[in-house]
Amino acid sequence: TFLDAEERSRGRRQVDKNFQTMFNSILPCLGQFNEQLQEKIEELSLLKEVTENLIKTNDLQEALAIILAGVTVGGAFGFNRAAVFLADSKRELLSGKLAVGPKDPEEARLIWKALEDQEPSLSQIVEGILSHLDEEKEGLSALIREVNIPLDQQDNILIRSLRERKSFNLETTREIFSGFSPLDNYSAGAPSLVVPIVNEERGIGVLIADNSITGKRITAEDVVALETFSNTAAPVLENITLRRRLETRLRELEQVHQLLKENQDYLIRHERLADIGKLATTVAHEVRTPLVTIGGYAQRLLRNFGTDRFEKEDLEVIVEEVDRLDRITRELLEYSKESPLALESCDLNLLVSKSMEVLAPKLKDHNITSRLDYYPQELKGKLDRHRLRQVIFNLVENAIDSMPTGGDLTVATGLRNNYLSLEISDSGYGIPENELPKLFTPFFTTKSKGSGLGLPVSKKIIDAHGGFIDITTEVGKGSRFTIFLPMRE
Repeated sequence: TFLDAEERSRGRRQVDKNFQTMFNSILPCLGQFNEQLQEKIEELSLLKEVTENLIKTNDLQEALAIILAGVTVGGAFGFNRAAVFLADSKRELLSGKLAVGPKDPEEARLIWKALEDQEPSLSQIVEGILSHLDEEKEGLSALIREVNIPLDQQDNILIRSLRERKSFNLETTREIFSGFSPLDNYSAGAPSLVVPIVNEERGIGVLIADNSITGKRITAEDVVALETFSNTAAPVLENITLRRRLETRLRELEQVHQLLKENQDYLIRHERLADIGKLATTVAHEVRTPLVTIGGYAQRLLRNFGTDRFEKEDLEVIVEEVDRLDRITRELLEYSKESPLALESCDLNLLVSKSMEVLAPKLKDHNITSRLDYYPQELKGKLDRHRLRQVIFNLVENAIDSMPTGGDLTVATGLRNNYLSLEISDSGYGIPENELPKLFTPFFTTKSKGSGLGLPVSKKIIDAHGGFIDITTEVGKGSRFTIFLPMRE
């Protein structure tokens, strides 16, 4: 019995030793897991703080500063430097907007020591970034703002990231900015990361981060974390960009409104009172409809801003309506202003050819076959090429609208009795006889989305050249517009 008890005691001691050994081997892993957990908590905490600050701002520069502060400050991401590039579809460029980070190890030491001593909030860091923007002439951000990369430069790593919606973990920033001399100092041999900023498959821009000071390796976990961060920031950036575009359009409309008011006296002097009344009523009707739509959606956006009911589609409707107003006002200004023609020696054949090259994709999209018949010799004349191109666009687009299911378009140039001629024929539905006298009346249109100013503007341009328009049409078979311009050198 004593021997049995001793044997059992020896067995328990062995189990204790085994447990201690196993515990000792697990302990370092637990410490590592605890560190990883702490990092994730810091990332989530920072993500929450950044998101809260982004929602509060409507200023693009401030939003970019918040994003870059989140990427470079603290233990969550802690990259040494970061920069943001945004896509500009109008200029077809990827443009540098803002960057933060030290230029050398000495500056990094001073910045990091100040952050450690003062422990500023994210808002205070953002204020510091913005306050130094105007003072910075040769710093990192100033250099980044000089970079504009064409969107069709497909071999550039930033353009690839934007187009392919793909991140790139690179061994050196030289792979990013090779060929950009202002950024020779930026292009250090340091680990760097390029992450696309994408919202619902729409490319907004790219985010660049690197460890140029510490040389710390960028891990796969870092890539995933920064992608998550970028995805959070993308919709906010897009909404701010749309809002800025809307504000710009509204300012332009205010300027146009002021011009209309200034032109009122001119109209009163040169038009009959009845015509002015009709024009004012028509303008008010054309402008009021999109303004009512804009007002309704804008009020809903203000009510829902910062809530889960905020919908980007409302902004898109507003932008579409603003574009419609912009088109109406541009055509109205073109019709009402009295500006001299910019006459120059011009070949009508060449002018028509270049205009049709621009219109070719639209004709193809509408299943329209075009036939071009040019006069065999040069048709030289004193013409305003830009305004006549507008006339060609207006007449061809009218022809396209008259052939909704496709058809045939013929464009021919010629010389008739010392007049240059341009003939545009379509196989559309033609023009009823009772509508012919109204064709060149401002705002008369049979199209649901037309302004009714395309043909009046075209006639005014042709009249200014000393020419005229001839129209032949047959309902169900098509129309032919022939422009005659005096041949003069």
